[in-house]
Amino acid sequence: MRHGLTRPGREWIAEAVETQGQYFGPAPVSLASYRYQIERQRITNERVTRETLEKAFGALVVPDRFVSRLGPAVNSGCAILIYGPAGNGKTTIAEIVGKIFQNVVYIPYCVDLDGQIMKVYDPTVHRTVAGATGSESGLGARRGRIDRRWGACYRPMVVTGGELTIDMLDLKYNALTKFYEAPLHIKALNGTFLIDDFGRQRAKPEDILNRWIVPLNSGIDYLILHTGKSVQLPFDEIVIFSTNLHPNDLMDPAFQRCIGYKLETLEPPETLYRKVFENSAAKCGLDLTEDVYRQIVDGITANKAPRAYFQPKFIIDQVLASCKFEGVKPQFTPEYVENALTNLFVKQAEGEMFGVARGN
Repeated sequence: MRHGLTRPGREWIAEAVETQGQYFGPAPVSLASYRYQIERQRITNERVTRETLEKAFGALVVPDRFVSRLGPAVNSGCAILIYGPAGNGKTTIAEIVGKIFQNVVYIPYCVDLDGQIMKVYDPTVHRTVAGATGSESGLGARRGRIDRRWGACYRPMVVTGGELTIDMLDLKYNALTKFYEAPLHIKALNGTFLIDDFGRQRAKPEDILNRWIVPLNSGIDYLILHTGKSVQLPFDEIVIFSTNLHPNDLMDPAFQRCIGYKLETLEPPETLYRKVFENSAAKCGLDLTEDVYRQIVDGITANKAPRAYFQPKFIIDQVLASCKFEGVKPQFTPEYVENALTNLFVKQAEGEMFGVARGN
C-alpha cells in the first residue's frame, strides 16, 4: 500500500506555507513582556558620575564647562542636540556617550505582535555580554537560568547618517519571509540613537522631526503593521542629533522645546588647542617646537580659518606620511608643515591654475 497527497492536501500545504512566516530562531516573547522589560531597564536607571565622564573623555581635551553641561544631559535620558562648526568632535563626543553605559540589558530575539513576528536582536547593533550564560553554577552576569528568548547585551547604540530615510523608522515587512524587521530606533531602545550630520539625510529634516515629535514628548512610540493594526511601545532611549548647521535652520521652536539639552561645540581657545597639538605630537614621537607651532598657527590665520580640534591630527598625519615617503624618522620640518597646511585648505589660486590647464 502506498500513501500519497491528494490535490486538496497539496493545496492546503501550499496555503499554509504561503501564510506562515519563515522565521527560524528562538521563540518570540509576548508584546506585554517586551514592554515590561523596557520599563524595568530604563536608561535613567543608570547613573553617570562626573568621574565616569571624565575618565571616558580622558584621551580627549574637553573644556570643563562642556563636561559640566553634558553630564546632566546624559543622566536625564532626554534628547540631546550637539551643534557647532565641523571638525570639533561632535561625532566623537556622541559615540563616547553611547558607550559609557555599562549596565546589562536583555534584548528579545523577536516579539509577537498580534500573531506577527518582529525580529529585534541584531548582532551588528547588540553587543552580547561575555560569560552571560545564565548557568545554574552562578557564573556569568546573572545567577540562575536566563530565558533563552532573551539575549544579555550592553546598552545598544545605533549610529546613522546621510543614509537615513523615513521608512527606516517604520516596521519593515518582508513579503517573502513573512515577518518584520524592527526599525532602527526600536533596536536602540534602552540605549542611544545617534543621527550624525543631521540635516544632510536623504529624508527631509522636518519629516524626521515630525516622525519623532510624539515619542519625544510622550515617551511612547506607535508602530503600524501592514494589516493596519497599531502597536504601542515605550520610547526609552537617548536620541542625539549631531549637526554643523544652525538649529534654527533645521527645526522650529516647537521642536526645539522637545530637545531638553542643546550643546554647542565652539572653536577651541589657543591654550586647549596647543595642548591637543602637544598631546597628539607626543603620542607619535614628534617634537612640537615653538617655531613649528607658530608656523602652523600663522598658516591657519593667513587662510582666515578658525581653529578646530581635528586640525592637529590632520597635520600630524600629513607630516608622518611625508616622512614615510622620504624614508626619514618622524619629524616636523617647515616643508612638511607647509605641505600639510596646503592640503588642509583649498586655495582659489590653485583652482584657477587647474582651470587654465584644462583649457589648454
